[in-house]
Amino acid sequence: MKSQAAQLRLLLPPEAYNVDGPILSASLDAEASALDAAQISGDRLYDQIWPDIGASLDDWERVLGLPDPCVASENLAVRQRIAAVLAKLNGAGGQSRAFFIQLAESLGYTVSITEYKPARAGVAVAGDAIHGDSWTSTWMINSEPVTVFVAKAGSAAAGEALAVWGNKLLECRMRDMQPAHATLLFSYGVKNAEDWR
Repeated sequence: MKSQAAQLRLLLPPEAYNVDGPILSASLDAEASALDAAQISGDRLYDQIWPDIGASLDDWERVLGLPDPCVASENLAVRQRIAAVLAKLNGAGGQSRAFFIQLAESLGYTVSITEYKPARAGVAVAGDAIHGDSWTSTWMINSEPVTVFVAKAGSAAAGEALAVWGNKLLECRMRDMQPAHATLLFSYGVKNAEDWR
């Protein structure tokens, strides 16, 4: 690809201007430098408008009120921070299990959710768990024992830990988004809370 200065020279009528003249050449070089600076500025802006690139992650977090207060003291990996920004931007809210499972996936966690129903005569069978009415709005969020986020080339920052583990970000976001009527419990290492029985 030709330089900006060479392209500007090609725009001039060949017979009308001496493109190699010192004054015109200096003027074209100055204009080309301004165009190069504008191109670089545009490229930087493009990198900053997408939070998943991480170029202006601190700014995105400031605007969105992140990190959440319950994980402010945690040393989150860049990938986790980007996931939190994207989850907050894309999260329209919801009260269904499907919404919360998708929210967990957007943060990098695989979960299932168990809802409890009180035992009712004629519905419950022998061996079923007996839950009282207070369990009606309780959800058990089932996740892996410990989720490990391993640093990957291109998405990790210099000085960042090679691995970060823990589920505090999951619990924090789930509690922040939980339906007003629900009580959330968390279990780790059990695929389905019904396996507890």
